[in-house]
Amino acid sequence: VFFGNVDSSGIKHNSFNPPIIARYIRLHPTHSSIRSTLRMELMGCDLNSCSIPLGMENKVISDTQITASSYFTNIFASWSPSQARLHLQGRANAWRPQVNDPKEWLQVDLQKTMKVTGIITQGVKSLFTSMFVKEFLISS
Repeated sequence: VFFGNVDSSGIKHNSFNPPIIARYIRLHPTHSSIRSTLRMELMGCDLNSCSIPLGMENKVISDTQITASSYFTNIFASWSPSQARLHLQGRANAWRPQVNDPKEWLQVDLQKTMKVTGIITQGVKSLFTSMFVKEFLISS
């Protein structure tokens, strides 16, 4: 279990020691404040030693590489998996599953085996509500 955010605006960095060697990284929110909402960046590199952003925030990782078990949508906004990008702005600026359930997940396809050394997570403020993931699991 990794500890996530304590508010909706700050970022939380978690290092993976040892690093995760995988093509797919899946995050499972286990505890949240109000709703499980998430923005994130993965840190890592090819199989060499490093710890650089892998491309969530700058969109090197494409929208189609980010999938989820579900996502919340209504007539105002869609909280789709591709919204899970660190520092994203706008009305729907994070991924939010359809329901708060530990079985929900967000997955990133890195398209090749990579060394993932950490994750940076961020919550979201929606109108007057702060929402964020407090704890999560990682699988590959």
